[in-house]
Amino acid sequence: MAQWKDKEEYERWKTEKGKEYKIKEKTKIEQKPRKYGNKEYIAFASIGIIFIGVFLPFLKVPIWGSLNYFQNGKGDGSILIVLAIGTFLFTLADKMKWLWITGAGSALTLIFTLYNMNNILQEIKSETSASSQGSLFSGVVDSMMQSIELQIGLPVIIIGIFFTFLSAFLNAKQPGEKIAPA
Repeated sequence: MAQWKDKEEYERWKTEKGKEYKIKEKTKIEQKPRKYGNKEYIAFASIGIIFIGVFLPFLKVPIWGSLNYFQNGKGDGSILIVLAIGTFLFTLADKMKWLWITGAGSALTLIFTLYNMNNILQEIKSETSASSQGSLFSGVVDSMMQSIELQIGLPVIIIGIFFTFLSAFLNAKQPGEKIAPA
């Protein structure tokens, strides 16, 4: 047993010993790498599918051509990209419960866009039919309105949103195991 000259020397020795003990404890504990399961892989797939779907053609309009959902950052596709990044971060942080929120946000954004698009098309149809009744122009406008089509981007985004919900559902059924230190 060591002898100390005074109380200060004892306290210094005690703090140094405590630091050594903490250093040994930190080096002793090794974190095991997190293992990803099906729910994480499905979440990562949903992120990729949404990213791809946002840049695929979403709507085909006769005069403008094909439009994607992103529209150079002006469209609601930028909201979906932010939510997909949130899904990615929550999956990495093992906060899979939050995927319900990112999935719901993505679904509501898409529903809101489709609702607004339908309202705009109905408004254009009613305005053009009222103003050009019986003219040659009304037939052209009607045929243009009939030729507006939804493209491949919409179903791809819907599949991505479905996979986000599926991953959150799988987590609710089988929550991840917490990896304890060795």
